[in-house]
Amino acid sequence: MTHRLVAIPNTNGELARDLGRLKELLLVLQPYEADDQPAPPGLALVALEALQRIRSTVLAAVRRPAPELMGSDGTMELMPVHFAELDDADLAVVGEAVAALRVALPSGARQSVVAALRQGIDLREQPADLVAKFANAHGLLDLRADDDTRMLADLVDGHTGNLVLTVAEEQAYNRLTDRLLAMFREGWQVGHDSRACLPTG
Repeated sequence: MTHRLVAIPNTNGELARDLGRLKELLLVLQPYEADDQPAPPGLALVALEALQRIRSTVLAAVRRPAPELMGSDGTMELMPVHFAELDDADLAVVGEAVAALRVALPSGARQSVVAALRQGIDLREQPADLVAKFANAHGLLDLRADDDTRMLADLVDGHTGNLVLTVAEEQAYNRLTDRLLAMFREGWQVGHDSRACLPTG
C-alpha cells in the first residue's frame, strides 16, 4: 500500500460536498437484490469503498485545527491549507470511476448512470456539470506532492496558533495554492484574492 501526501485548501465545504455527492451516486448504482443488474464497469463496490476511505481521511484532515497562516509582512491572514496521506490505489480507482461517468454522458448508453446523475443534480445543474465537479475534486486530491507541498506540510505539522511565513515560505505557499486552485476553481469561483482567508464551512 503506497500513500501520497496531498494538500487540501479551504474550499468552504465544496470539496466535502462533492465527495459526498459522488458517494451518493455510487450507492445508487450498486445492486441491492441478488437479481439486480451489476453496477456499470468502473462504478462497482470497489470504487465506493475507495471513495469512502478517501472522504473519511479528507474530512478528518480538514477538521483538525490548523495554524493561522500569516503573510511575511505579518498582517495578511492566508487561506488555511490542510495535509493528509491518501492511498495511491484508492485515488486511481476513484479516478477510473470519474472517467466512467464521463464516458457514460455523451452517448447516454449507460441509462442507469445518466438517471442516477439526474437524481443528484439541482435545477441549476446539468449531469455534465456534476461530473465536472467530481473530476475537479479528484484532480485536486490527485495532484502530486512537490517540494513546496512537503516544505509546508513539515512547517505546519504540530503547529498551533499564528504562524508568520518567511518570504521564501510565502512564495512556496503561493505556488502551492495556485496549483490547488487552478485544479479546483471551475467548481469554486473565488470572488476575491484566492489566497485571502476564507470562512470555513
